[in-house]
Amino acid sequence: MQIKKISSDFGLNVLSSIALVMTMQLFVYPKIASTFDANTYGSILTIMAVINTVLATFGNGLNNLRLITNEEYHREGLIGDFNLLLVASLVVITIGAFLSACYFSFTVVEMLAFWLIVVLAVIRTYLSVSFRMLLNYKKILLMNLLMSTAYILATIAYLDFHGMGYWYLIFLLAEVVSVVYLVKETDLLKEPFVKTELFSTVMRKYGNLIYLTLMGNLLLYMDRNLLYPLLGGAAVAIFFAATMVGKTVGIVIQPMAGVLLSYFSQVDFVMNRKKFWKINLTFCMVCLLSYIVTIFVADFVVQHLYASLYQEARPYLYLANLIPFLGILGSMAQPAVLRYVSLNIQSLFQTIYLVISVGVSYFFAVYYGLLGFCYAAILLSVLRIGVLWWLGDTEIKGKKQITYN
Repeated sequence: MQIKKISSDFGLNVLSSIALVMTMQLFVYPKIASTFDANTYGSILTIMAVINTVLATFGNGLNNLRLITNEEYHREGLIGDFNLLLVASLVVITIGAFLSACYFSFTVVEMLAFWLIVVLAVIRTYLSVSFRMLLNYKKILLMNLLMSTAYILATIAYLDFHGMGYWYLIFLLAEVVSVVYLVKETDLLKEPFVKTELFSTVMRKYGNLIYLTLMGNLLLYMDRNLLYPLLGGAAVAIFFAATMVGKTVGIVIQPMAGVLLSYFSQVDFVMNRKKFWKINLTFCMVCLLSYIVTIFVADFVVQHLYASLYQEARPYLYLANLIPFLGILGSMAQPAVLRYVSLNIQSLFQTIYLVISVGVSYFFAVYYGLLGFCYAAILLSVLRIGVLWWLGDTEIKGKKQITYN
């Protein structure tokens, strides 16, 4: 692959992320926060964590499955399976949405909106793989620009009507716009609803990916999954505000992992230990420099965007913002691990790591509060990075050179 092409794709994907992330983190979420108290806003963040977990588990799971099996379907000349998997996923999601609605005591209208957001988000996340398979990051940029515009307009309308509790319509409109665009620009939904000879194998891989992604997202939203029941909605809101700048920068950088997986899935890509460690060390430097910038601007940004939460969040700013960057380092190692390490091994690691994370985070949060939770998250993130690096290096070293021709 030409360095110029790869650099261009990284740049386009970063721009795509900036467009959407800046809209969400600097406009949509602060505006919603301004219309609710800290406890209610923490509840909203927890609901969005559930939505993001579902779309990542099923949408990203199916997206990544398509990428890592792309070479196999290409070699066999087969088309099918994936629309069946998508429909099956939406059925499971519908059941899960109903159970979640009961837990959060949604009204009928809120439950319908919640279900539509999740379903559309999963469809959007899966369909976008078409652009990744073709390495067409210009269309991903256009999609994110359209979503950003929809978010801005919906948020302005929400504020004009003084909220009225309908914050979820902001997210629903953005998902509708993005799915309409993808249906027009991709052909994935036109593929036949048939099983191929690879279906049973791919189904098992999808099950593993669903499990892996679910575990990963339970860890990603550990602050809301644990802090909300242990310390309440206000603690969730304070932690969110404290980590906002780091998470924003992290979300901008993290899609580079998607670019890496897209290139790893190409039939002529060759992976070796030198490339693996060059990628990891490069992102170590990127994260270090990004964290230095973050600690200089975090105080100013949080004070102006989350004025009502600033005093409570201020003591945690520097420590808490380290957590997203450690998460990025793990995410940058993830594509190589996902592509080359057995899914069974990955599932075992994620299960053990989740159990340890829940135990450690629970202990530190209960006995040392929000500060203890921050220390636990840092410790666990370092552990995750070390294991991912070891898994990737061991697998690549064992095979000497991995190539798909």
